[in-house]
Amino acid sequence: MPTPIIYPAVADRIGLLQAPQLVVSFFTRIPEIDAHIALIARQTRVNAYVSAADINVLVEHWINLCTLGRSIILEKELNPGVFDAAIQTNAIQSIDAAVASVRGVFPEPKKDS
Repeated sequence: MPTPIIYPAVADRIGLLQAPQLVVSFFTRIPEIDAHIALIARQTRVNAYVSAADINVLVEHWINLCTLGRSIILEKELNPGVFDAAIQTNAIQSIDAAVASVRGVFPEPKKDS
C-alpha cells in the first residue's frame, strides 16, 4: 500500500467534506500511479523500452485521477458568488478538454466480453 497522503492529524475531519470518499480516493491514486511508474521503470531497465500497453495503463490511471478530481469539484457546495461558479466552470472545462485530448490519442480500451 502507498504511504497515505492524508495525515492522521486531519483524518478525523475528512468526514466533514461533501464527498470524503472521493477526496481520499483522489489522494490515494497519486502514490499508486507513482508506484506503477516505478514498476515500469524497473521493467524498462530489462526491456530497454516502455510498451504501448504500459503507456495505456498510465493514461487510464491519469484519466481516472482527473475524473475523481472532476467529481470532487462538482460535489463541492458552491457559495452563491459568481467567482466560485466561474472557477468551477473553468476547472471542469479544463479537465474535460484534457481528457478529450488524451482520448484522441489513447481511445478507451474495449471491454472484454
